[in-house]
Amino acid sequence: MGDITLNGTCAVVGNSPIILSTSHGEEIDSHDHVIRCNKAPTKGIEKHTGKRTTIRFINIWIAKTILDTNSLPGKFTRKRSNWKNLNLHDILQDEMLILKDSEPSCDEVKRKIGNKHRVDSLTSEYLSEMKKLSNSTNPTVGFCAVVWASRIFNTVKCYGFDFYAKSEPKRIDYHYFEDVYDYNGHKWHNFSREKSYLYSLSNVTFVDGIKPFDG
Repeated sequence: MGDITLNGTCAVVGNSPIILSTSHGEEIDSHDHVIRCNKAPTKGIEKHTGKRTTIRFINIWIAKTILDTNSLPGKFTRKRSNWKNLNLHDILQDEMLILKDSEPSCDEVKRKIGNKHRVDSLTSEYLSEMKKLSNSTNPTVGFCAVVWASRIFNTVKCYGFDFYAKSEPKRIDYHYFEDVYDYNGHKWHNFSREKSYLYSLSNVTFVDGIKPFDG
């Protein structure tokens, strides 16, 4: 990844709705690189989220949506009705995509989006390590992104992370940009373990003012 400055700074922007209660947009954009996850938008809310994106981590569902929105299970899209209308080209900037999961392949995604965006993927060995570190079968995209950034950049600052601290069974505002009903993330993600590990990384800071919701 020769286009990434190893001694630069990086902001990793999470998708928690808590980011809308802050105004760190300019600070986020001041970093050498800005990482976002999945289909997180910035238009119209730049004072909270910043507007730059240089790297985007995406999971299997977003990658499949790029290829064909009709490939998503009906139950999945009923819970996230706006995914059927997702046009990632309206969100993507001049940024590198990193696929978290092994499918679809980089080549499939590259063929779909053309040559404008660089596409890479986490190796199976790296993903296996993330599973061990998070003590789960399916580490979150945010977790993988922060760990990856901590190994590339000297300084990493994280914004918009609450590790699902507001854990009502039917929490609606799981993401700042969409409603997600009947979220079952606790069944396959280990939020407490992810938080514990990420907070142990010496070059990673969770910015003051980003506080977990009180239960």
